[in-house]
Order: sequence, then structure tokens, then C-alpha cells
Amino acid sequence: MLRKTLELTIKTINPQATGLLASKIKQTFKANLITPAMYEWAQTIKLFGNEAIHDPVDIPENIAADILAFTEVLLLYVFTLPEMIKLRPRKSNAPYTHNP
Repeated sequence: MLRKTLELTIKTINPQATGLLASKIKQTFKANLITPAMYEWAQTIKLFGNEAIHDPVDIPENIAADILAFTEVLLLYVFTLPEMIKLRPRKSNAPYTHNP
């Protein structure tokens, strides 16, 4: 189920990506739509998902928990945070600047 969630997320944020899931993940990373760490984790989810489909095995609970946690973070990063930022009212119309 988490692999399918990953697949639908990639399809939503990068509908132009083509090919198999591994290729779509790579294209999404190269388009700067996910971070390098997310790219690595997405590959891990894909691999465990492939194993579950083709050769059902018991995934250790700690690994399953890590995969679930990453999937939640991916959804937060891709969907929730951008909406939170968009909906947050700005107190002024001045552009943000950083002066160290």
C-alpha cells in the first residue's frame, strides 16, 4: 500500500514522468521536486514494494515503521507544507529578505 501511495504521489507532482516507477522517481528528483534524501527513501519503498508483490516476505517491524514514517513525511513535504505556506497570511506586502 505504501508503494502505491508513492506511485500516486509521484504521478501527482510530476505527471510528465514516464516509464516504470524507478524511472519516474529519478525524473522527479532531477526536476527538483523531491530532495536527495527523499529520492533514496523512495527507491527503498519501491524495492520493498516490489519484493512484497513478487516474493511475499515478512518485513521486519522496524523497517516497516521507517517506511511508513518516510511516506508520511513525503506527503507532508509534497502536499501539506506548500498548502500551509500558501494559506498563511503575510503581515506585510514587503518581500522577504535575509540580512545576516
